[in-house]
Amino acid sequence: MDPIVTGPLLVGALHKVLDSAAGEAGKRAWDALTGLITRYRSRSQEKEGLGETVPETDAEIEALVRRILDIVATNPQLAAELRSWQAEVDTALPSTVSNTVSGNVQGNVVQARDISGPITFG
Repeated sequence: MDPIVTGPLLVGALHKVLDSAAGEAGKRAWDALTGLITRYRSRSQEKEGLGETVPETDAEIEALVRRILDIVATNPQLAAELRSWQAEVDTALPSTVSNTVSGNVQGNVVQARDISGPITFG
């Protein structure tokens, strides 16, 4: 079964693309994504401002992901193409994680990249 397209997966892929946007691979990934969006969005979605402006903040990335998921909801072919796009991004672009703890820490600190499951302190 193919993995499903979800908001968190798209957010993660977009962060990778935008972290690498200055490089050629990031630009190619962004261009590929905007090409997909352009092909599948409806005229009403075009009027909503689903442009190709590069999001700069977490809020803009999340808003773009919501708009993409709205398009995916009515286009199963786009969902399949987005899964392929995400796989290419995961392969082509490095993950960057930067955890910083500074100052005095009162309590527990967890530094992690991917967590699947609960974290319990006891």
